[in-house]
Amino acid sequence: MPRYRFLISIILTVVTFVFALSFYWRPLVKNDYADDKFSAQKVAGDIKIISLEPHSIEHPQERKKVRDYLAKRLDDMEISASYYNYDSIISRLNTIIQISNIYAKVDPLSGDAPSYLLLTAHMDSRFRKRVIDKYVYSYGAADDGYGMGVILESVRLALRFRENWKQGIKILFTDSEESDLDGIRNALEKNPEIFDKVGFVINIEARGVKGPALLFETSSGNENIIELYKSAEYPFTYSLTTAVYNILPNSTDFTLLKNSYPGMNFSVIDNLKFYHTDLDNYSNISMNSVQHYGEQITPIINKYLTDKTYSDRRSLYSENDSIFLTMPLAGLVIFSKNLYLMINIFTLVLLCVVTWLLIKKKKIRKQGVLKYSVLILLYSVIASLTGFCIAFISAVLTKQRYSIVNLPYVEYDWVIITVSLTALILFFGKVYLNKIQKSRFNPAESIIGNAIVQILISIFLYLSFGENFFVLLPALLALFALLLSVLTHSRYLYIIAYVLILLLLVPFYYAIIVALTIGSLPIYMILATLLISLLMPLMDSFVRKLV
Repeated sequence: MPRYRFLISIILTVVTFVFALSFYWRPLVKNDYADDKFSAQKVAGDIKIISLEPHSIEHPQERKKVRDYLAKRLDDMEISASYYNYDSIISRLNTIIQISNIYAKVDPLSGDAPSYLLLTAHMDSRFRKRVIDKYVYSYGAADDGYGMGVILESVRLALRFRENWKQGIKILFTDSEESDLDGIRNALEKNPEIFDKVGFVINIEARGVKGPALLFETSSGNENIIELYKSAEYPFTYSLTTAVYNILPNSTDFTLLKNSYPGMNFSVIDNLKFYHTDLDNYSNISMNSVQHYGEQITPIINKYLTDKTYSDRRSLYSENDSIFLTMPLAGLVIFSKNLYLMINIFTLVLLCVVTWLLIKKKKIRKQGVLKYSVLILLYSVIASLTGFCIAFISAVLTKQRYSIVNLPYVEYDWVIITVSLTALILFFGKVYLNKIQKSRFNPAESIIGNAIVQILISIFLYLSFGENFFVLLPALLALFALLLSVLTHSRYLYIIAYVLILLLLVPFYYAIIVALTIGSLPIYMILATLLISLLMPLMDSFVRKLV
């Protein structure tokens, strides 16, 4: 019978893992050109023209072609576009160049709008960049052809129901975003009329060429913004990414807008080998990614334009932030700050209650719990150091400066990461098997030891960033399963917790690996150690029911 349950566990693991990854790689492309639906194919037509040539600040004629094309596309939709010219100091070229933003405004048919949605994307591609041993230019197909193309298609669809608009649209295609955000900076300083009555901003970016379109950043006080985001089809977001992005050196046009206007910042984040290089070209665009932008953004635009609530320009402002994440089956999950604090406190109390109860029932020993806590910490440190050594050697071999958040040009990086994580799983499997064979393994002590470590980390993360779901919620689920299984004598709660933890973490961990590259292997190895050392005793408790 244990062998039968072990087989069930393995099958569930594989099915859950594949299903959770499919949530990340959801195919969305619709193979039609229906006028009333967002069409990645139509966007691709715009991207093809936009990305014919590099159009960076070093390519004035090519940038002009892109500007004129965008103005013509707006004119075809009977939208009058204006050029806003500025002088931009380019320190890296030791010169001054002229840059030009494109701006357009569309009011409801009923007259001037009380508030506006501002759609922004940048026109310029990345200027010259050194990749390993050569210099390359980006063609800007994804960065930011995705942004320009998605905005044009979204506006086309919005015009179909213009008679229902209560609010209006402003469109701003900025120049020289890649060079110190000069386009948006000049617009804010010299043309405040562009931002008059703006109540909501959507900025569209690309940090790579494929993967889901991630809502990776919101303005602060996002409670009402996330309520609006509920309109999106196929949402994909984590509030944690906003907290992380705020401490990274990266910036977008939204960086200069988010402190003044409520808004959302979208981007794909996969694959950094293509980002800002000559591989960012039309042949490498992802139709799935383009479609996912549209599936999320067009319902949000529709809601904002037609709901009278947003006639008040301050309707999306809030003093409160929400904690949110997306999960297979559950979709968008939202917690208020107060509720999330209560969940943190409840998890800590639950840990104390479960530990006390199991000690009282003589199911665990204090020494055993302490031993597993120390072992998990020790294994995490060793795994992290091993990951650092592998990542550092990878950087040396590819002649890159090691960076924990940006090490993109390592050949076979996914093979290295996969082998490293597989070796970690095999190591834990052997350690657990040895302990089981010697009757020295107590799954309850291991689960509680792991929960102690994860809750300690979660306390640190909560106090530092206000975010910790990826360590807090697995500990909470495992403790619930342990408590209820002891009280009800049911083994099935362990496997339920096991599956839920996989569903919660697999898409998130994959997104983290994609976003931060192999440079963050030390972090992956810690996270993998915590996850594996929690899942294995849960599976063992289901298979053998020793607790």
